[in-house]
Amino acid sequence: MSTESSEDEYNPSSNRENRTARKSVSQPVQAYQTRRQAARKANKLLKDLESNMTNSEIRTREKRKLTRKMSSSTTSSTTSSRRPAGALFDDSGVHIHLDVDMCDCLNEDCVGCFFECPKCQSEKCGKDCRVHRKFLVDQIEYNGYDHVIKNPLIRN
Repeated sequence: MSTESSEDEYNPSSNRENRTARKSVSQPVQAYQTRRQAARKANKLLKDLESNMTNSEIRTREKRKLTRKMSSSTTSSTTSSRRPAGALFDDSGVHIHLDVDMCDCLNEDCVGCFFECPKCQSEKCGKDCRVHRKFLVDQIEYNGYDHVIKNPLIRN
């Protein structure tokens, strides 16, 4: 073998004059970024995006938001909830069409003979709560007796 060094064996171009260090032309990429730096960068991008929006877009958005809040507050003060389709009773348990607050025992003079309803705290609700109820008690039949109580609100 020749008298070349071991470094020259691995490097085919063994001319020492050609081996010079060159500076990188590209900018160094920051590989490590802390969470704080990433959060700052994200906030900066969000602010840039917001500043690019026109004032008219922001104004219309704010107007919609305010009108939505205003409409929801006015409807909630007048009625606590929307009445579902087909409901015969309103949100206080009164019959909608006849405007009568009759107990489920079908006695017109009854003040309330049932236990307090867990939903509406009324003593006029029978087995089911009357708030937004979709059915009407037609009649009460007692087993073993011939006595039947019919609803006076229903016309035959």
